[in-house]
Amino acid sequence: KPWNLKIVSWNINGIRAWLDKSGIEYLKAEEPDIFCCQELKCDKSKIPPKAELKNYHCYWLSGDTQGYSGVGLMTKIKPIKVSYGI
Repeated sequence: KPWNLKIVSWNINGIRAWLDKSGIEYLKAEEPDIFCCQELKCDKSKIPPKAELKNYHCYWLSGDTQGYSGVGLMTKIKPIKVSYGI
């Protein structure tokens, strides 16, 4: 059956490396409704602009220590509310 909601979760192990290894091309090919990524290893203020796709709302949360951890969410459907933290 065709899907009606497609969610992708990926430990990208560094957003810059992920971009260099054709991560965006994967997203363009798969077109998930929601993309969750872990291990950004980048402060949210330094996320490369090409990481934010045109048809997605992007939300980033940096780790406590610069260059470690961090998560991201890209969604085609704008959330009603976004909360950061636990």
